[in-house]
Formats: sequence, C-alpha cells, structure tokens
Amino acid sequence: MKSFQSISLIIASVLLSLSVADKPPGFGGSPPLGQYASSQSSYGSGFEQEVDPLAALADAIPGVPGEDYPIYSEVPETSFVCDGQIEGGYYADPEAECQAFHICSADASGGLAKYSFLCPNGTLFNQEYFICDWWFNFDCAQAEELYSRNEEIAAEREAAAGDLDALCSKSGSAKYNKPSPPSRRASPKRKSSNTASSGYGSPSSPAPGGYGAPFAPQSSYQF
Repeated sequence: MKSFQSISLIIASVLLSLSVADKPPGFGGSPPLGQYASSQSSYGSGFEQEVDPLAALADAIPGVPGEDYPIYSEVPETSFVCDGQIEGGYYADPEAECQAFHICSADASGGLAKYSFLCPNGTLFNQEYFICDWWFNFDCAQAEELYSRNEEIAAEREAAAGDLDALCSKSGSAKYNKPSPPSRRASPKRKSSNTASSGYGSPSSPAPGGYGAPFAPQSSYQF
C-alpha cells in the first residue's frame, strides 16, 4: 500500500514538471532577454485633467483673483491721454485698476504718443518706483498723486544733460597748441686738408731716394 502511494506521488511530480515546462517563455512574468515588452496604449487619466487658471492663481498669490486684484487679459480702453504729460513719463491707469500703465513718448508730429502695457496678473504698476509690483504693495488710489514723480525725474534728466553739455563745451574750448617741429642740429664743419689745392701748382721736390733730373755723364778720359 505504501509503495503504491509512493509511486503515485512520483507520477504526480513528473506530470507537474512537464506542465511547467510546456509554458511559453515569459508567460505570467517579464519577457526574456533580447525581447521588448509591449508599449502602453494610453496614459493615465491624471494627465487629461485640465487645470483651472483662476484656482492656480489663487494658490500662488494671496487674495481672490478678480476681487482683490484685477486679472485683465489685455489693456482695456480708458480715457487716459498723454496731452499735457511729461515726455518719457510712465503713468499708471486708475481706470484699469493700475494693472495697465502708459508711456508718453514724442511722435513725428511734435506731440506725445501713448504706448500702453499690462502688468501680469496679481501685480499692479507701482507709480512710486515705476515697476510692476505685487497688488498688496501699492494702493492704486494714490497713483495720480504720484504722477509728479515724472516731473522730478525729467528735471534731474535735464540737469544731467546740462552738466554734460557744459563739460563738452569746456573741453572743446581748450587752446590747442600745435607741436613745434623737431630741431635740426648743425652738422660739424669739416676741416680743410692742407695738402688739397684748388689748382695746379709747382711740382713738389722728389722724395729722397727717388728719381731726379739726369746728370751729364763725366768723360772717362782724362787729359
């Protein structure tokens, strides 16, 4: 009886091993080396969710968008004009809740042209410092009272330009001294040679041991 049970267990183990061996490679697990797994057909649903821009703005900036500070997407039409303003001046627009500001610049006809800009949401144009600042750092009701800052800056600019003109005129009026030509040194006179003469003179005496005038030959006969 025990031998029969042992034989049955052996047969069962053999059949189990055969069934495992018949499974295709990679079944129920990672693919074998040298092969790629199938790509995912779609992404999770989290990527398809749209973000509410107002909610994101409220999370990033203190206050309620549209109530505590304006959220214009473009510069609104207002009654602001550059007539009577300072050339090159910056002006916050209270009608746009100071999110918009204007620059008055000279045009070709001799007047002032208006160029309008919009600060990012959550910021206002700070008329005191001429920057887009957080809405809680500037009170838009004080913008028109600070327009005089443009006059102060214009006066400082004119004063600086006057100082520069005075400096340029002073440097330009300085006497120009023409450099004198280099001095020429007189060349030393050469001493005239005593032996040199301008014409032909009498012949000099021959040198000792030289040839002189021929002498008359003496007769070899004596009387």
